[in-house]
Amino acid sequence: MSLFKNLSISAKLGVIIGVLVLTMALGVGLTLSNMHGAMLAERLAKVKALTEASVNVALALQKRVAAGELTEQQAKESWRTTTSSMVYEKVEYLFAWTLEGDNVAHIRPDMQGKNLWGLQDSNGTFVLREMRRAAESGAGGGRFDYLWPKTKDAEPINKISWGMLVPGWNIMVGTGVYTDDLDAAFMDKALHVAALMGVLVLIGIGIAVVISRDVSRSMRGVSGVMEAMAAGDLSRAVPDRERKDEIGRISRSLEVLRSAAAETEQLRAEQERMKAAAAQARQDDLRRIADQFQATIEGVVVQVSSTSQAVRQGATEMASVSSLTRDQARQATGATQDAANNVQTVAAAAEELTVSIQEIGRQTGNARDISQEAVTAADRSSTTIQGLVSAAEEIGNVLNLIADIAAQTNLLALNATIEAARAGEMGKGFAVVASEVKNLASQTAKATDEIKSHIDGIRGAVGEAAGEMSHIREIIGSVSESATAISAAIEEQSAATQEIVRNVQQVSSGTQQISGNIGQVSEAANQAGTVSERLLDAANDLSTNSQTLQAKVAEFLRSLRAG
Repeated sequence: MSLFKNLSISAKLGVIIGVLVLTMALGVGLTLSNMHGAMLAERLAKVKALTEASVNVALALQKRVAAGELTEQQAKESWRTTTSSMVYEKVEYLFAWTLEGDNVAHIRPDMQGKNLWGLQDSNGTFVLREMRRAAESGAGGGRFDYLWPKTKDAEPINKISWGMLVPGWNIMVGTGVYTDDLDAAFMDKALHVAALMGVLVLIGIGIAVVISRDVSRSMRGVSGVMEAMAAGDLSRAVPDRERKDEIGRISRSLEVLRSAAAETEQLRAEQERMKAAAAQARQDDLRRIADQFQATIEGVVVQVSSTSQAVRQGATEMASVSSLTRDQARQATGATQDAANNVQTVAAAAEELTVSIQEIGRQTGNARDISQEAVTAADRSSTTIQGLVSAAEEIGNVLNLIADIAAQTNLLALNATIEAARAGEMGKGFAVVASEVKNLASQTAKATDEIKSHIDGIRGAVGEAAGEMSHIREIIGSVSESATAISAAIEEQSAATQEIVRNVQQVSSGTQQISGNIGQVSEAANQAGTVSERLLDAANDLSTNSQTLQAKVAEFLRSLRAG
């Protein structure tokens, strides 16, 4: 059925009308044919009935012959007279012939006795032979046709006839009727039917044309709207929506589709606008976040960098102070060793005090001088240690500041990570940088805690050294006072030799204690130097990390502002 797919609706309606007209023509033709057949059958039945009537008359006469009422000749003559006088439709009549072609009965008396066995019509048909064939075709006879003119000079026309045998007499009887009036009546009816069919066909064609134009116009309107919709034009209204037929339903359905498509297009445009606005807002938010982050992190990075410089400077100064403390501790150790040796000398001199009083006086003066020098050295060591304590406290303050900065940096990195997560795909690079910042802050806090623990150790050691130096100073002061007392009471030395020996033993113990304390101070100074070196390394690492942080932040801000 692909042939009809390419036809327009008008063409399809034309095909339908053509098929209907052809069907009507065939129906009318069959009807007319049946009607013509019925008319012929009616005429044929009439001539058959007349022929049978003649045969029945012969049979009745034969019964009378058999009954002795009539002779056969009388019966035949009576039958001939009756048959010859059987006229119908004014001009039609019966005729009888022997099987050899001799006339037995005819409307024309002059025809009686004539032999017309060789009689032919205009087509060359042997009329009597056809009549005998039909009469002998069955018990009731049969039909035969031939052409015969109504008048002498008229054109021969068809005549339908019926022939039967008269049993026992060797005679065939028959009659026929012209069909020209039948054909004329049939043609008259056929013309009326054809005219009626023509009018109906014309009315049908007119209705079909109107319907075709109406459907085509509506379908063109609908197809035009559909083509416009396919081209993206959704503003055209769908025609014929008020119709109650299938086209109206199609138009209303198309209008619903067009309205839905228009709403969809409007929603799509609105979504595009909202998407563009959201993208612009996201870009503005990223830039604002970048500006805020830059304003916050740059100050922090600068503060970290300056703090690292301060820590490095403090570590350098602490290393210098530790070196100076080690040198002074070595000097104090030497002085303490001298004091110990002198005390031993005093002890020996005390044993010989009775014989070397002048030597004792000289040694006592030396002891006093050495004690004064030890007091001076102890004062310097105490001042140095107090400087170490102050430096350690300052370093502790700096470390606290670094720890606060690291905590703030860590908090900022956490906020940056949260903002990066909110930014989605655009914030992945920001999240990486924020993670690096967070790691650096964690490393800084860890290094600061480690430095702080070492500084606390130094502070504790220096505090202990300060206490010991105060104790040394007191001991050296006691030595100085003892030496003065020895010098003042040199005349009474011999009587107080045992007391001097005891005091000298105490001095020896004190000098040993001073020597131990100075050793601790030297060890603390060494530890302070080690810590200061580690603090310097940490400060250098912090400075390097701050520079790396500045570079990462600048790269992150560039990528963030680029979107």
